[in-house]
Amino acid sequence: GDTPAKKIMLGVISRFKERFDQHNGVERLVLSGGPSEGRAWHIFLEEILRVPVEVSPYHSYTGAVGAAQIAGDISQ
Repeated sequence: GDTPAKKIMLGVISRFKERFDQHNGVERLVLSGGPSEGRAWHIFLEEILRVPVEVSPYHSYTGAVGAAQIAGDISQ
C-alpha cells in the first residue's frame, strides 16, 4: 500500500512533472543531496517521468556546496 511517505513523494513528483512536461528534450535527471541517498526517489522519478535518472558522484557534498554558496552571497 501507499505509506504517508510514498504519498508525499508522489505528490512532489506530480508537481514537478507539471513543469517537467513543458521542457522538451530532457534526456536525463541527475539526483543529488537527500533524495539521492535512497532508491525510492530514483525509482519513482524514472517511472513517472520516463527518463533515466542518475545519482551525482558528488551527491554527498551537495549540502556543503549549497551552504558555501549561501555564505558567499551573504558575505558580499
